[in-house]
Amino acid sequence: MKIMSLFFAVLLWQTTTAQQKKFNVVVLGKTIGHTTVTKKTDEKGFTSYHLANQSSITVMFQNRSSSMTFDIKYFEGKLYSAQCRAMNNGELATTDISKDAHGYLVKKGNETKHITEAATFSSMELYFSEPINEKRVFSERMGEFVAFEKTAPGEYVNKLKDVTNIYRYRNGELYEVEMRKPLGSAYLRAQK
Repeated sequence: MKIMSLFFAVLLWQTTTAQQKKFNVVVLGKTIGHTTVTKKTDEKGFTSYHLANQSSITVMFQNRSSSMTFDIKYFEGKLYSAQCRAMNNGELATTDISKDAHGYLVKKGNETKHITEAATFSSMELYFSEPINEKRVFSERMGEFVAFEKTAPGEYVNKLKDVTNIYRYRNGELYEVEMRKPLGSAYLRAQK
């Protein structure tokens, strides 16, 4: 019986592998929330990413809260689908991306557009691998490619609207993301 249980455990491990990363959301030196990112590969060749984020802070007697959930799928090294939901202070922003015969159909809020170029490296993958040779990254949340630049050993930068995102790696592992905005920075810091 033990041999059969061990056999099924090994079989299950081979058909589904998973990694999980946890980060604290830090503003002004204070932890205000948490982010968990999971990567799973199944027996059919799909790689799925799930991000869940919750944060809340009181600024000048006003409570500010945000939550995000991203569900991203890759197949054969290319983006297959993405569903991104972000709630900031009661306002919902959505982006849905689906693969079709001509590339991707991107629905962002009330806007719809088509992208014909295949996305082979996206922002979700930044949590699991250092982008050593990447010059652009596909933002699932924005539904577009953005420039990506190496600025120092283990440090990479991209800009989305008024936010500069700085990804910092140590020995190939992401340990911090600085989200620099005009009013200050927020950080995602890997939990130890």
